[in-house]
Amino acid sequence: AIHIIKNKKFNMFYKQLIKLDKKFNCKINLYKNSLVDTNLVKIFYPNYYKKFSNKIKKMNKKFKFTNNIFGRFIYANNKFS
Repeated sequence: AIHIIKNKKFNMFYKQLIKLDKKFNCKINLYKNSLVDTNLVKIFYPNYYKKFSNKIKKMNKKFKFTNNIFGRFIYANNKFS
């Protein structure tokens, strides 16, 4: 794992990286990418997203994902806390 500083330069880099991943049909790793939100899951796993979200809802009725590295919650509506 590497630790990065999230700033404007990183955000520009990350957006370009996501575009390249999509262009070349790469898949993001949900376990290793701490910046993943529900939009990225929908983009990279469109056929599996509904099944994935239903499984999460069964485990957790509030439908939130926890990022233990940065200590934030990722909700279905993509709001962070």
